[in-house]
Amino acid sequence: MSKWSSLPLRALLFGEAQARIIVSTRESSTVLEIARKHGVSARVIGQVRAREAGFTIRVSERVIRTPLERLARAYHDAIPKIMDASIAEVAVQEQHPQPSGAQNMCGIFGVRGVQDAGALVHLGLYSLQHRGQESAGIVAVDDDGQARAVRSMGLVSEGLGAAETAALSGSLAIGHTRYSTAGSSTIENAQPILARFRDGNISLAHNGNIVNATELRRELEDQGAIFSGSMDSEILVHRIARSRCERPEDKLMEALRGVEGAYCLAVTIGDTLLAARDPHGWRPLSLGTLGDGYVFASETCALDIVGASHLRDVEPGEIVIIDSNGIRSVKIPEQVDLKRCVFEYVYFARPDSRIFDGGSVDHARRELGRQLGRECPAPTADLVFGVPDSANAAALGFAEET
Repeated sequence: MSKWSSLPLRALLFGEAQARIIVSTRESSTVLEIARKHGVSARVIGQVRAREAGFTIRVSERVIRTPLERLARAYHDAIPKIMDASIAEVAVQEQHPQPSGAQNMCGIFGVRGVQDAGALVHLGLYSLQHRGQESAGIVAVDDDGQARAVRSMGLVSEGLGAAETAALSGSLAIGHTRYSTAGSSTIENAQPILARFRDGNISLAHNGNIVNATELRRELEDQGAIFSGSMDSEILVHRIARSRCERPEDKLMEALRGVEGAYCLAVTIGDTLLAARDPHGWRPLSLGTLGDGYVFASETCALDIVGASHLRDVEPGEIVIIDSNGIRSVKIPEQVDLKRCVFEYVYFARPDSRIFDGGSVDHARRELGRQLGRECPAPTADLVFGVPDSANAAALGFAEET
C-alpha cells in the first residue's frame, strides 16, 4: 500500500473498493478509534473465530459454525443468473454498435486555481473509478493557454501513469471516467474531448445521456460537421464552437438550448472552467474549495480524496463559471420538475458520498435494507450477503432489521 500513501486513511479503509464489514486481528477498540477519527460510523457486531474446517461467527447471542466450502458456495450462488443475459446483450451490442454513445454512469472532475491541477484530477479520478471503467482521460490547460490531453482505454491505473501525466502542467484541468450503455467502446469515444476552434481550446467531460442526440447530430451533419466518434457528447462541442456569443457561459448556454436529457458537464473554454447541470437535476454534481481554488466532482468522495471542502451542489439548471475574476453562476431559463435518479442511491454512487443536497448514500442504502427486512423478513437465515459491493450497506440494514 506504500504507493497509496497520499490517500487519506478514510479512503483506504472505508472506500467503495474495501469491505464495509471489517474483520481485524487487533482489538475492536483500535478499529473503532480509527473510524471515529475519520468521521465514519462503526460498531462491533460480533466475533469471528478461525477453525481448521471453517469459521465460527458470533453475532450477539447467536453462533454460526460453517465450513469454508459453504461460505464460498453461498456467495457465488447469490450472483443473479441474469448476469448471463447481460453478458449476451453486451456481446450483441459490440457486434452491432449503436450510433450514439449513451453515458449514464460516468465520473467527471474539474479543477481551477490549484497548481498541478492535472495531478489533482488524476488523484480525483481514482475516487470516481466506480462510475466508469471503460476509459479515462485528463485535459490540462497550462499558463500559456495550451491544452494537452491524455486518454486511455481501461482503468485510471492502467493507462494514466506518471509518464503519461507528467506533461500536464497548469492550474486548470478536467477529467473523466467513462461507462457507456450503448455505442462502441473505443479510444475515439474516450473523454474529455479536446478541440481547437477560432477562440482557442474547448474541452468537455460529460456524465449523462442526451435523448435527442440523433436529431441534433443529423442537423449538424447537414451543415457540414464531421464527427470523430459515436458519442452524444461531441454534439455539445460542435454547438459551443459554432456559437457567436462572446462570453464562455453564453456560448455554453446557447449550446445547451434544445438539448434534452440528462447531463452534468465540466467544460473548459480558453482559461475558463465551467460546470453545468441539466434543469431536471438527474445526476449529482458537487462544488468544493481547495485553498484559493475550486473543484467540481460527480460525488463528494472525490472531493474528500484530494482534501477539498464541500461547498454546495451545482443546482439543477445552473452553469457555474470560474475564471481569473473569481466565481459566478447563471441559470438556464427553463422551468421543469426535478427528476433525481434514484439509482444513484441504489447502485451508482459510492457509500461514503453525499449527493443531492447532502443526502448520505450509506444511510439511504441501510434504510432500503431495513425496509426490505420489514417487508420480506428472513428469520431463519444464517447469513446476509451483499452482491455487488454497493449492496453491502443494504445487506447490513437488512441484517439489523431481521
